[in-house]
Amino acid sequence: YTDALKIKNYEATKEPLDWLLTNTPDLNPSIYINGVKIYENLAKKETDATKKEAYIQKGLELHDLRITYFPKSKNNVVERKARFGYIFYNKNKDKYEELFSYFQKAFEIKQSKLSMGSLVAYMNMTYKNYLYKKITETQVIDIYSAISEALDEQKKSVSEAKRKKINKSADTIDRLLTATKVEISCDFVKEKLGPKLNQGKDVNMAKQIFRLMLKGKCLDNPLVLKAASIIQKDEPTYGVAKFLAQKNAQKQNDTKAIEYFKEATSLTNNTTEKAEMYIEITKIHVKNEQKSIARNTARRALSFDPTYADAYEKIGDLYFSSYGSGPCYQEQSQIEDRLVFIAA
Repeated sequence: YTDALKIKNYEATKEPLDWLLTNTPDLNPSIYINGVKIYENLAKKETDATKKEAYIQKGLELHDLRITYFPKSKNNVVERKARFGYIFYNKNKDKYEELFSYFQKAFEIKQSKLSMGSLVAYMNMTYKNYLYKKITETQVIDIYSAISEALDEQKKSVSEAKRKKINKSADTIDRLLTATKVEISCDFVKEKLGPKLNQGKDVNMAKQIFRLMLKGKCLDNPLVLKAASIIQKDEPTYGVAKFLAQKNAQKQNDTKAIEYFKEATSLTNNTTEKAEMYIEITKIHVKNEQKSIARNTARRALSFDPTYADAYEKIGDLYFSSYGSGPCYQEQSQIEDRLVFIAA
């Protein structure tokens, strides 16, 4: 059969391969690896629907037989089986439920080790099964959250190029969730998941709540702040620190806001992002009439990024608004008092 396989004469491989599968099923894994390849190609080329289905089923069966005779390969083979089925059944509505079960099993076993392509395919099958009322809204949200969490896990300790690919997959998964038209209301998240978070500081639950509340635009709900705080304490990131800082600033929690803005600065290597955080701190000091401190924080922003135009504008505004008050306004000479505008 290997001679026929080398010249891609897949039809000629069937008889000798079947003999091996019948008489020496535990010979080696290659008879199953090559067998899947053979029946995949036979199925792709077959125009007769009955024969094509028989070839597909044979390919699926070979995955199961490989697990039977070589159980150590199970973790990878369950994913391979799901991917094999997806090639042929992803547009066949009669097979959506079967395909969904393959990916569900693969995810249960591999979790975050499931490939990006398989995670996207799993979400696609979730979307299609929901479309045909095979699964519930709650299942859709649970699966979406689990897949998103798996992608977050994959982002750890990877190159920037790989991170971009993961983000692209995450965008596709977000679009599939949107396509389901499952309503992710603030009340739904609060009622269904809020009590679970209140039972303890579960980071995974916090991530699920934070992700869904962002998706549902529930940014003013106290639960989203609680979830973000738990995440930040366990896995500090620039994005979550910035979010917490901005929300605290909106709520006039100035001390906490400044603390998170500074933390965000320490969590990024991007000099423009660092400058942006210090300008946000500057705005808080300006609001509180702390003009000298505000100027110093704006200068700190420029120490990170001398091209950050907003910092110069803020310092100029500080000088401009100081006319009429402070040590530069002596009311001895109009000319001297107005020199501050040159500085501005």
